Amino acid sequence: MNAPLIIGDELLALAGDLPLLARNIVDGYFHGLHRSVRRGSSPVFAAHRPYMAGDPARLVNWRVWAKTDQLYIREYEQETNLRGYLYLDTSRSMAYGDGVQNKMAYARLLCAVLALLMQNQNDAPGIGFVGQTSYRDRTPAIPPSNRGDHLHELMAHLARTKADGEADDLGQFSGLLSLGRERALSVLVSDGYFPEKQGCAFLTQLNERGHEVLFLHVLHRDEVDPQFEDDMLFVDSETGEEIEADGRAMRAGYEKKFSAFLRSIESLCLDHETAYCRIVTDEPLDLAMSAFFARRAELF
Repeated sequence: MNAPLIIGDELLALAGDLPLLARNIVDGYFHGLHRSVRRGSSPVFAAHRPYMAGDPARLVNWRVWAKTDQLYIREYEQETNLRGYLYLDTSRSMAYGDGVQNKMAYARLLCAVLALLMQNQNDAPGIGFVGQTSYRDRTPAIPPSNRGDHLHELMAHLARTKADGEADDLGQFSGLLSLGRERALSVLVSDGYFPEKQGCAFLTQLNERGHEVLFLHVLHRDEVDPQFEDDMLFVDSETGEEIEADGRAMRAGYEKKFSAFLRSIESLCLDHETAYCRIVTDEPLDLAMSAFFARRAELF
């Protein structure tokens, strides 16, 4: 397997936009696999049609091209395998970090990659934005769809999304999407800084609808391994409250509380039959992508 694709400033600059960067990451991930797992079903060949700009190169019939010097696409009879629901936490705590290691920047890219993976699997991706107390100035959700232009619309909303939620939790998430009881996969992308009771209510809502659920726990390296100094100013990213403290003296207490926080998140997922994957924003997306495929496999 090839080395995992590291997201750096140079790659972001070259990519220029979220859809292209997401596709580069997905292509790099599959290039490193011995066997492609792009599709969850065996599509039935239907016909050929002329190549159009934007068509995936993997669908080009290169034998026909070699004989005719014309590009043709293999079309298949495709069915939507399942609906995929992405829930992105937009609360203020997700704004922490600089550049590509910013939690929201990382989470946006992760959602774009997962949406593309869903489309490649013939699934119908949708997204809901949690962490808001109201949705007057933004779209609260994009329902799942397998329309041709749907992925473009979803990524355009993702690119504009900021961690500016008024809530210091998951906000008003009830009724974000018309969650049916059909076969579905739900993915929560969050740093986990929400009340345990609220997280319980959120996962219970998904459990009751029979969804397979995956929690992708996005954290910054400073949260996992903080570099405390003698004198530090701590700022609550949710409330803006400032506290001056002796950083070294606080390290032991922080590690104890942070370990308890991680245990509580893991217990919450265990109690609600939710797969759990912790990701740090200075790490590649491979682990999250593998966790997605593992959870999705449980639906087939």
